[in-house]
Amino acid sequence: MGLLSYYKEAKEYCIRKGYQGEIDIVESRVLDDQVADDLLREFVFVVCNSGMKNQVAQGIFNNYMKHGVSAIRHPGKHDAIVRAESECQLPSVKTSGLPKR
Repeated sequence: MGLLSYYKEAKEYCIRKGYQGEIDIVESRVLDDQVADDLLREFVFVVCNSGMKNQVAQGIFNNYMKHGVSAIRHPGKHDAIVRAESECQLPSVKTSGLPKR
């Protein structure tokens, strides 16, 4: 199966499982109005959610929004966020005053 066929099949599966609303939200996004702060906040949210239940990850993300990268205790996730902030020259959430998700 090719990549495009796999994508289409996966998308149809997600729609059958009731995720059409989420797909519509993502497909309607306009990236022209996104700024570096938005990218960093979304990146951190995805990193926090990796391998965790959303309820737990949301708490970690909220702590990150309040206290910065020191709130991330998982070494790999901490390092990924620090690297994103540094390599992309993005300000840390703690110093940039990003709005809460």
